[in-house]
Amino acid sequence: MMKTKETVASRREGGTAMRRPVSNSNPLVQFNLSVADFETQITRLPEEIRPFSALSVHMAEFHGDETLRNLNSVLTRCENAGIPIYVHVMNYIVSRGRIPVEHLSKALREFSCLKGFVAAELSVTRLQSFDVDYMVELINLAAETGAHFIWQDMGYPYWHNIFLQAGADERLFRAFRDHGEHVILVDKQNGRGQYFLTRAAILGMWGSGLVSAWGVNPEDWWWFEMGYGAPYTPSRGSRGYAVEHSCGSTGGWDLASAWSSPDILYGQTMLTAMAAGATVYSFEMPSHAYGGRVDGSGYLESPAFRNVIAPLAKLIGGGGVLPDREEVARRARIAYQCRSLEEDEVTMPGEWLFRPLYGATRSDAQIMSNCLSPEFINRTGRYYYLPVLPILASEKERSMFERVISPGQFKDDNALRAYFDGVYPDRFGGDALVLETDRALFITNSHANKDRAQDFSAPLSDGPVSQISGRLSAHSLAVVRIADGRVNLHVNNYMVNWHIWDDPMKGSFNTVERFRQYMTEPDEMLRRPTVLRCVFRGETRPNATWTGLNTEFGDNWDEGSRTLTIVLVHNGPVDITIESGEPCPQCAGRSAGKENAK
Repeated sequence: MMKTKETVASRREGGTAMRRPVSNSNPLVQFNLSVADFETQITRLPEEIRPFSALSVHMAEFHGDETLRNLNSVLTRCENAGIPIYVHVMNYIVSRGRIPVEHLSKALREFSCLKGFVAAELSVTRLQSFDVDYMVELINLAAETGAHFIWQDMGYPYWHNIFLQAGADERLFRAFRDHGEHVILVDKQNGRGQYFLTRAAILGMWGSGLVSAWGVNPEDWWWFEMGYGAPYTPSRGSRGYAVEHSCGSTGGWDLASAWSSPDILYGQTMLTAMAAGATVYSFEMPSHAYGGRVDGSGYLESPAFRNVIAPLAKLIGGGGVLPDREEVARRARIAYQCRSLEEDEVTMPGEWLFRPLYGATRSDAQIMSNCLSPEFINRTGRYYYLPVLPILASEKERSMFERVISPGQFKDDNALRAYFDGVYPDRFGGDALVLETDRALFITNSHANKDRAQDFSAPLSDGPVSQISGRLSAHSLAVVRIADGRVNLHVNNYMVNWHIWDDPMKGSFNTVERFRQYMTEPDEMLRRPTVLRCVFRGETRPNATWTGLNTEFGDNWDEGSRTLTIVLVHNGPVDITIESGEPCPQCAGRSAGKENAK
């Protein structure tokens, strides 16, 4: 059985208090916003989101006194406005150097608003020794001051995964082990491959207790990397709408491709991370994730933010929906121990382990040849997630998981799947992704760019409902929670038609005009069906209430099967509460137990 072991959350004895604790009850939503507008942008956030939100400002290139003046100015403004901030101090561009650590130390002493530092996209050039030098300094500084070091990164098919590289580097790994309560790893949904491996490597670090938290950075840029244009049309190849991607050479078609990413894909990315205990959600520019100024009309929240990101962020911030580390380690009953960066299971592009479990179809050879790995959503939740432990993991870190498999243990895909089938019972029906935790069911259509509806069904062991099932259109999601005898459903399928591809492609794409149209006059006319069925344990017809815009709602009660069927025709978030109509036996039993305990 899984052993209870000391983790980073319990290692800290005395010392400086954390400047901004992060946990499943205190999540972090991080906005990488422009310096000019950040006071307006942060203060315009909904009240329910603002308490757990923070700003991130990019200062990864050091220009001497100019950078230090800008840093001081931004921190002063944040201090005066009471805005928590993280400074982005590392990326793959180092030609002008990075802010010396002594200046960052001084900033931490002078500004309480400064909560930590961010590194991102080091995978573009692989992990270098000078990267390790700087990261170790930043982690040590964070440990001295109660700050966080947040590392956001991604995978590429043609060299080793960046987080597995970190797990093989003795100096960096030692910094994680010594000061992991100050380290947060973020799965950056970008790059051109290793989507399953990147998350697995992060979950291996977090689940084993080496780092304090993990998160996700949903990006529309992934759509461009995959060569997609209008939704549900074939890829034109890697970066196919602007192959020679460099500043000024694309005519704006890189953004045209990125902005074509369905709005709800942000939510699908968030949802799959929520089910695995992610507590950091990061959004960055350029994207249509949160908004900006349009025609001098002031700051506007984007349709994607209002209708996808904000509703899920409210759900996350409300508490009680994210699993903690112990539950994730318990549900991820099998972990893989990485022994070498050259072993078949994780060598480039590193998806071999996951393909037979998650249902991805593109072979390693195809990924390597085309620099395309267009599958990043698991096709099934039967096997939950498979963490990959770092090379330098100790027996104590391995013991957090019930079982640990090794390189070369399985001769082929069938043998691997058969082993997992013996550990994980087949609980879910249909072809949609269902991820189960103690707190909720997280359900989504698993296709990233196919217009295919998917069915699902899942048994429920507790509460008034014994089974929930339904059908989700493409790019749809649902979160199901049972609390106090009520069924709470959050359903969303929001998409805007940008009309980007209505006309033939020209020499350049008018980014200003298209963004204005999206922000001020979004075409939200497309409405699609969602079907939900709840089988109740009681005999009385339940009562369903709902809130949502642009929605047709219908429900039907079948007394014989005790099934309530809900049919939505909508475009956007719908929240449904179903009262069972009579006490359920389980709920009544729990209430009686509580009274007896008193």
